[in-house]
Amino acid sequence: MKRPRGPEDPNVRVSKDMSRLLRHHPPPGAMDAAGWISLPVLLKHMRSKPTEEQIRQVVSSCPKVGRGAVVKGHHPTRHDRKL
Repeated sequence: MKRPRGPEDPNVRVSKDMSRLLRHHPPPGAMDAAGWISLPVLLKHMRSKPTEEQIRQVVSSCPKVGRGAVVKGHHPTRHDRKL
């Protein structure tokens, strides 16, 4: 039996959309060999059309990724994590 759907938190919607895109449907040629994708490309291909601030909020609040994630599109350092 399905759970009743109530109003969904916008950050949950953005998180699910980002996960779907990055895990299952990455844009062809958008990820480099190490699995990095630039923020502008990510924003362009997401269904929910989030703002850059929404992406930053979702990534910074994720316990699996946290504040070390790359969200500016700069070159990663050894301390950065993949989106």
